[in-house]
Amino acid sequence: EINELFHRTLFEYAGIVGAWLLLDSSRAEIDRVRNLKAMIGIDRNTSVISEHSNIVDAIISRDPSRAKKAMMYHIGDVDDEMEFISNNPEFIRAMDVFNAVISEQSNRRNASRYNGKLFVGNRVVF
Repeated sequence: EINELFHRTLFEYAGIVGAWLLLDSSRAEIDRVRNLKAMIGIDRNTSVISEHSNIVDAIISRDPSRAKKAMMYHIGDVDDEMEFISNNPEFIRAMDVFNAVISEQSNRRNASRYNGKLFVGNRVVF
């Protein structure tokens, strides 16, 4: 939640809320990737906090060059992570399994909410 608030605040202060809304629309996929990485032992929490601190320090110091550099470093880490994911088919397979499990759990929750019936749109599936 704090990470999301941090990013949203930056987008708001930069006056590009529309870009935040676009990014936020893919939140579920971002969270799935983050959870899968945690499952296989990839933890960036400490480095992300440090990267965010560097960005904030540069903004407070009114140093746009340093802020840009800190933000590019932060974004570059995301690129590195996406390259890792792309180059590791077992990770992609794990993501597919994870998505299937999440979908099944969601279906069960929805079914229990509607007396054992699963709705897709306005249709009862079972």
